[in-house]
Amino acid sequence: RMERLSDHDPSVVYIGLPLVPPPTVDAGADQTVNINEFGLATFTIGASASGTGPLTFSWTENGSPLAAAGSGPVTLTRSPGQYTYVATVTDALGQAWRAIRVR
Repeated sequence: RMERLSDHDPSVVYIGLPLVPPPTVDAGADQTVNINEFGLATFTIGASASGTGPLTFSWTENGSPLAAAGSGPVTLTRSPGQYTYVATVTDALGQAWRAIRVR
């Protein structure tokens, strides 16, 4: 068996720890937004998550950190283009899960 790979060194102790699943996160569906008369688009991002213990949220926009407060919602105004938003949720054990939204 895996815990007894050696035939000459007996096991001192065998500890089985329960696995804690990583958090799950949902950043919602992709959105297509219309531009206004100034050539800008306004939209809202947010995420919901579940997991063990307190959860920490962080966001990136096209790979750069985005100063967004927690899970949101956060309203942004951007020029036309394609933007990728990634919500990363980390639990108390340091396990992380990511949800990606492309706008």
